[in-house]
Amino acid sequence: MSEVDMLKFVTELNNRITLLCEKYVVMNRADLVADVKAILPDVQKFAMWFLEAKDIGVSEAEKQIMDNNVLLMIKDINEALEFSDSALMYDALECGVAQYLRLFLPEGK
Repeated sequence: MSEVDMLKFVTELNNRITLLCEKYVVMNRADLVADVKAILPDVQKFAMWFLEAKDIGVSEAEKQIMDNNVLLMIKDINEALEFSDSALMYDALECGVAQYLRLFLPEGK
């Protein structure tokens, strides 16, 4: 995937996650887990890209820590799906995946 395509993908996925999380928090939409199922393939695609990325501007040790965090996020998402746990899903998305997506967005996005 080209850098331009990746930026577009990251921006769109970040916007979708932000919207879902806002609906969950602000609009008190209780079933975040069901809503997230539509974006799971893109979350998985980002996770795979991140894990396979070689040069993201951090040391090898930092990349290894970040890779472990991505794997934990995926584990949390799977657990949230299994137990229909919207609070865990929110945490995995907003405090996990979205934070990693934002690393690749231009300043102020």
